[in-house]
Amino acid sequence: MKRILTLALTALLLVSLVACGGAKTNDITPEVDAATVGGQHWAKFVSELEANPAATAEELANALIGLEINQFMGMAMPVEVGAEYFPGFDNYVITGYEACANFMPMIGSIAYVGYVFDLAEDADANAFVQALTDNANPRWNICVSAEQTVVGTKGDKVFFIMCPSTYDMGGEDAGMAL
Repeated sequence: MKRILTLALTALLLVSLVACGGAKTNDITPEVDAATVGGQHWAKFVSELEANPAATAEELANALIGLEINQFMGMAMPVEVGAEYFPGFDNYVITGYEACANFMPMIGSIAYVGYVFDLAEDADANAFVQALTDNANPRWNICVSAEQTVVGTKGDKVFFIMCPSTYDMGGEDAGMAL
């Protein structure tokens, strides 16, 4: 009897270890300098999700566009599932998400565009991030070019931004045209 009880408890312990340790995470942390525009947006994305794990894509986009470092009037808006045009992606149609919000300046001469996606339940986070990275066009805005592209995930949320690395207006490639 003791042997059967010991085997049952051992099996129960193994099942609980596999159940807890086998959970798949979608977290993909980008390698980005925290002092850059993209790095500060990534940090804000993470902190907002840690403070409110149930935040919607639109709530996160509003928090990101509202960052104090953004030296422009911005807007955040939901993107319809199945939309065929995404600024920054030319003709690439993004699929594999359940909800999306875009955040960007109201003035079009700033090399800055961002998205927050809720991944579809069956979506592969690595493939989704790779597709965004491969199809992003830093010169989508014709007269200016983004200096950094930052893409990462936390849970089922995907963060994407193309932006200047700084808002320093001194250099030739400052990322903003006046």
